[in-house]
Amino acid sequence: MLSYLVTSKVRRRLLELLWLHEATGSASELARRARVGFSTAYRELKAMESFGLVAVRGEVGREVYAAASDHPDASLLRQLVASKPAAAAPSDQEAESVRRRARALGAPLPVVPEPVPDAEREQVVVDAVRLARRDATFARVMPVMLWTQRDNLDRERLQATALRAHEKHALGFLVALTAEIAGDPELRAWSERLRDHRARGTRPFFALASSRASHTLAARRTPQVARDWGFSMDLDLDSFRTAFDKHMAVAES
Repeated sequence: MLSYLVTSKVRRRLLELLWLHEATGSASELARRARVGFSTAYRELKAMESFGLVAVRGEVGREVYAAASDHPDASLLRQLVASKPAAAAPSDQEAESVRRRARALGAPLPVVPEPVPDAEREQVVVDAVRLARRDATFARVMPVMLWTQRDNLDRERLQATALRAHEKHALGFLVALTAEIAGDPELRAWSERLRDHRARGTRPFFALASSRASHTLAARRTPQVARDWGFSMDLDLDSFRTAFDKHMAVAES
């Protein structure tokens, strides 16, 4: 529906960032996240501002944009932005590189691992979180990677990296999910340091899983830990636990 009504790819990407993922940032930051040119993104954001679709606040040396949550049609806008059909898992070159590097960090994937320098572990984890939000199959093995790397990561650096990528809250959820599966209270306590307490309501974890069927399944399957973090998903806890137990058993054999 969104692709039919909004023909501009740039506009669609910005609408999805602002209204679906609740992103905030300057024009240059949003352009980078949407992978579009700055001038085009800036023009679209100013147009959205004129129609009351974005709220703008001034900070030192920059303007910060966010979805105008008080817009009278805010609920309708969110439904529209979330209406695109589910798509296949991404297969672009960047995604494949993330998979190979995640494999090197312990993610059980059928790809050839790509070596990861110690200084880049935290960036790979954040890149993996971003990919997990587009690829449910990849998301299922995230707890395996996070558990495998739990003692190898610089947590302060990881938190800062996730914050810059606007994925801190999503990372926190995946850490909490891993703690739930592994029964690790220390990991659960650390996940709380990643929680964004500004997050309100419930939103889909998977950016591309927005069909009517996926919403119906999410209503039944969303793990309680995901609900606690404000996410819905059409994967239940057993889907993650089965993958975790299977691959941990192989690693320990």
